[in-house]
Amino acid sequence: MCVNNALVQPMEAHKFLQRQQAIRLLALAVLMLGLIVALVASAMQGAVRISASQVLAILGIGQEGFTPMQSAVLLEVRLPRLLLAVLVGAGLALAGAAMQGMFRNPLADPGIVGVSSGAALGAVVWIVLAGQIAWLKPVA
Repeated sequence: MCVNNALVQPMEAHKFLQRQQAIRLLALAVLMLGLIVALVASAMQGAVRISASQVLAILGIGQEGFTPMQSAVLLEVRLPRLLLAVLVGAGLALAGAAMQGMFRNPLADPGIVGVSSGAALGAVVWIVLAGQIAWLKPVA
């Protein structure tokens, strides 16, 4: 009886790990689908009206007609902003995960190492000195 029990436990553990991996892959797929839906919905918003089917057509996926102005607005204004937002969000998530892993604390935040205070100091220095030093003035 002990021999069978010793064989059953590793098989159950293996099935458990497979189930956990399947759940993680499903969660990742659902989150990626949500990101794509959010990107298309965000690309539709703005002064120039572009429908979801037109967004997909401009990106080469759909068949619906669109004007050159809609294409220019999407490809030159909205799409770069959306991609930048995704990259910034991914970078912040990666930085947060790295900080939590480094401190082995799931509640770690930038205040632990003084990042927030350093950012506040940089903002104050910029506000005070930007008008007095020529190379610190904004270009636009």
